[in-house]
Amino acid sequence: MEYRTLETEIIHNIHNVQFYELELDGKKLFSEFIEDLTDAKDKKTFIAIATIMDNFSFNQKLPKEKFRPIKSIKRKNVYEFKKNNIRVYVLMQEPDMFVILGGYKADQKKDIHKVDLYTKELPEILTIQK
Repeated sequence: MEYRTLETEIIHNIHNVQFYELELDGKKLFSEFIEDLTDAKDKKTFIAIATIMDNFSFNQKLPKEKFRPIKSIKRKNVYEFKKNNIRVYVLMQEPDMFVILGGYKADQKKDIHKVDLYTKELPEILTIQK
């Protein structure tokens, strides 16, 4: 699998955590998810998650209702930001966060399976392409 790291224009973290979107085999799964949001309630929920991401700090522990590790996969540095029915899956590599994809709670098992498949094929340490 080929990957690229792209600076995300959506997340503007205030604590010097740089968020990147992962492009996997030419697909921007996170951007595609955001573009497909049509329901006003889902858009509002996503904005709330983006605000949590904007304010995220490695030195601050968030409640598991907002941010938690994904324990059911092999890679141990994968987490999800969550609120209501929206999920955003990230790979944490201090001082950076790599956004893999977004999804709905109803599709969570399927999305976590995808995240597991994608992250198995990624190198242990991701390089940032400028």
